[in-house]
Parts: sequence; structure tokens; C-alpha cells
Amino acid sequence: FCGVMFMAESAYILNPDKKVLIPDPSAGCPLADSITLRDLLEMKKKYGNVPVVSYVNTTAEIKANSDVCCTSSNAVKVVNSLGVDRVIFTPDENLASYVQKHTTCDIVVYPGFCPTHRLFKVDNIKKLKEQYPDAVVIAHPESDPEVCDMADYVTSTEGMLKISREIEAKNIIIATETGMINRLKMEIPHKNFIAASEHAICRDMKKITLEKLIAAMEQMQYVISVPEPIRSRARRALDAHPRREVLRRAGASQDLLAQGDRLHRSQRAALSLVVARRVRPTAQGCQETRGRYGHGRPRRRRTRGIAAQTPVLFRRQAPGGPSRSEARIHRLARQARVSRTRRVGD
Repeated sequence: FCGVMFMAESAYILNPDKKVLIPDPSAGCPLADSITLRDLLEMKKKYGNVPVVSYVNTTAEIKANSDVCCTSSNAVKVVNSLGVDRVIFTPDENLASYVQKHTTCDIVVYPGFCPTHRLFKVDNIKKLKEQYPDAVVIAHPESDPEVCDMADYVTSTEGMLKISREIEAKNIIIATETGMINRLKMEIPHKNFIAASEHAICRDMKKITLEKLIAAMEQMQYVISVPEPIRSRARRALDAHPRREVLRRAGASQDLLAQGDRLHRSQRAALSLVVARRVRPTAQGCQETRGRYGHGRPRRRRTRGIAAQTPVLFRRQAPGGPSRSEARIHRLARQARVSRTRRVGD
């Protein structure tokens, strides 16, 4: 899994029957590591029978002791759907501040934050606005409240992609990790995307390299595993939002219970974006790709088995055919598929 540790854990929690590897086990998340189980249990003891809403950027242990998990795109809907007067929100205080502005529910905030998103400053964005007067500012809700207040849009990374496609502005200032700029330029090449801070680089995300991915696949190393009692409880927080038990415990009406069931479907769709690879399915057994830089004339390619699970990023062909690294990944995928077929046959 080409992501940091909490992402790989989430992939395993949702798919315990599959082997999940992480190319570099030291790729953690300062935000996820900012809260410990002891911190959460102390908050639950202090505030009693108050539902715990945890951001998906948390460890499996924190998820297992939460009632509900949310993403940055549906945090407001999740909190509002609970129909309670107060919730404990962990671990990001900036996301909690953003949610508080869009709900009448009292948010008990845990003081955690993302160091990368703390790098965005109002003065720096103002200077960029002077350089690009017509620019639109899109910020991630993990940014400081004053940055969110001055932004034209506050949304998740997927929301940034959607808004950037829809708006007419040609210059767009992006306040999130700089890696998102690369994706936006690839998906929308005719617009100019400007980083709100060139220093907003997540060092842990950058630990995942193509070389480490190849080594993990060749040696099948760094297998992710979560103990079953923790995994099953974390799965409930991820998978069954909002928990009907939480709503009943809070004395919610039948209308809110029905609303919760409807939100459950949108929650699953949002969480799938966290763990799913960016594959555009077309006809059965085929996939659509768009050249080396993500645009140009679409072409179809046959994909089967494990090879179909290889991220699109590593299947784009350079002029003259796949690169050496890409070819190596394809070869490993074929070998794994043949090996699996032989085991089934035996």
C-alpha cells in the first residue's frame, strides 16, 4: 500500500483476508501519532457518555475506541447526523474548528494538528494574491482557521480536484501538501496551480518511493497486521456509520436513525477514496489511461488479477513502451498471479 501507516492499517482493517504490505514501515503520520489511547480514554472518562468522532487519520487503536470515523469531506455531515448536543472530535483541532462553524453541536476538541498544514500563513497567501490578483484560494480544512477564513473554498483533496475542474479561474492557489499540486496539474493541465507554501512537504509521505515498492513486492516484506479484537472494533467505526447504537444511546429520533442509514452509504463511498487505487474502470477486464501526463487520447489496456490492482501511476507508458521500473512491476505481478494459480491448482 503506497501510503503512510494509518492508511495501510485502514486497508487491512477493511480487507483482513488480503496481504497488505507497506514499502516503508517508518512512514508514519505526526497527526495520527499525536493522540494516544491513554489520551482518548481520559477524555471519554471526563465527558462520560459522549460519542467519539475520529478523523480517519488515526491509528487502528484509536479507531477501535471511537464510535464513528469520518473523512475531511464528510466530517460535518457525520457530526450533524448524530443528532446529539456534544461530541468528542479527535485528533485534528483545525478540522474540528471547521466542523464547529457548520454545526450547532458542541465539539470537544483534542489539540492535535498536522505540521505540514500549519505551514500555511495568511501573509504568504496575501503575497501570492498580489502576484496573481485573479487567483482562487482552495484550502484543506486541516489548515489553520485564519487560512480557512480567507480561502474561497475549504474542502478535501478530492473536493479540490472537483472544484478546480468546475470553476473558471485559471490561477488557483492550493493550501495542502505539495504532492496534490502534481495530481492537479496532471488531471487539469490547462490551469495554473500555485502552492500556498513550497515548504508544505510531508516527509513521511515522501518516504514511499518506487524502489521501496519494488523491494516490498519482491521480498513480500513489511506485512501490515492488526490484532483481531482491535481490527473488528475499528471496522465497526469505519464501516457502519453512524452506529445505530450511538444514536439510540443519545436518544435520537427515528427520523435521525433513517438519516443515519442514508449517510452510511455516502460514508462507505468516501472511505473507499482513502484506500482505493485510482483506477478508471471501463469495459470488463480493461482500463482507461491517458498518456504519460494524464491527458491526451484515452487508450485501453487489458488488465487481469494482481496486475489490475497496480496503481495507474505505475502503468502509464513512457514513449517507446514502459520504463524499466514499470516493466519490473508488471513482471512481479505476473509471477504472483502464476504462483497463486499454481497454489489453487495444487
